[in-house]
Amino acid sequence: MKKIISIVLLLVCVLTASAQIQRKFLGFTLGVTTKTQVYNYLKNHCYKFSKDDLDDGYKVENISFGGYQWTVAFITFHKNKLCSIEFYDSDDFRPQEFLEGSYKNLSTSLDKKYHFYLSEQSPNSKHYSDGVVKCVLAYSYAMNAMMLSLSYYYMPLLRQKGIDEASEL
Repeated sequence: MKKIISIVLLLVCVLTASAQIQRKFLGFTLGVTTKTQVYNYLKNHCYKFSKDDLDDGYKVENISFGGYQWTVAFITFHKNKLCSIEFYDSDDFRPQEFLEGSYKNLSTSLDKKYHFYLSEQSPNSKHYSDGVVKCVLAYSYAMNAMMLSLSYYYMPLLRQKGIDEASEL
C-alpha cells in the first residue's frame, strides 16, 4: 500500500512539474536571456524592430508566435535579463470578428495547456500563473481600437523591477 501511495505522489509531482507555463519564446528564456542575445537574434533573423525607450526593450513588428501572426511584440528587460514579452494585434489591421475568433481559439489552446494554472478570468481576459511565469490573454478596447494581446511575464524580475522603481522615489 505504501508503494502505491508513493508512486501516485511521485506521478503527481512529475506531472505538475512538467506542466509549468512555458518560459521559452523564439529561443529566448524569460529571466535568463540577455538584451544582447535578443538583439543579435532579431538582427540575424531579419526582424523589423526598433528600440522601445519607454521600457528599455524592443518593439518587433510582424512576429509569429503560437500559430498566430502578431502585428507587434514588445520585449522588455530588467537588469539586462528578459522580463516580459507581449504580443499585440488590433482591428486597425484585422476585422474585429477575426480578433474575436482568434481570442476564442487562443483561449481554448491555453485552457488545454494551462487549465491547472488559471488564476483569474473575465469575459475578455484570462490569467494563468504558476508562481514564476504569468500568462495573460486579453481582448479589449484600447487606444480607440479593439486589441488582442498575449503576454508572458517573469514574475521574480517584474517584482524586483517594481521594488527598484519604488526605491528610486
